Amino acid sequence: MDSGVRGRVTVGPSCGAISKPPYPGCGDAPYATTIRVRRARSKKVVKRVATDRKGHFKIRLRPGQYLLAPRSGDPYPQCVTTEVKVSAHRFARRHLGCESGIR
Repeated sequence: MDSGVRGRVTVGPSCGAISKPPYPGCGDAPYATTIRVRRARSKKVVKRVATDRKGHFKIRLRPGQYLLAPRSGDPYPQCVTTEVKVSAHRFARRHLGCESGIR
C-alpha cells in the first residue's frame, strides 16, 4: 500500500517555565506510545501502531478520513485525537501532541 500517514508524537512542555525560545532542554520531548487508528465516520478501530522510541510512526492506510489517537497516561500525558485525510498514493504528515501537565 502506497498511502497513509507518518509523523511524530511529542509531549510538552518538559520544563515549568515557558519561554520563547525555550530554555535549552525544555522543548517538547519524543513520546513512545501506541496510536489507535479509527475510521472518522464509524469510529471503528482499524489499526493499532506503536511509535519508535523517538515518537516516529508510519501507518499504511487506504485513502479516507481517519482519527489518530495516541495513548494517554494516567493522568498525564494527555494526548489529543487528530483527524487526517489520506489521499491515494500519498503519505500525509501529522504531528501528534500530548500535554505533560507541567506548568
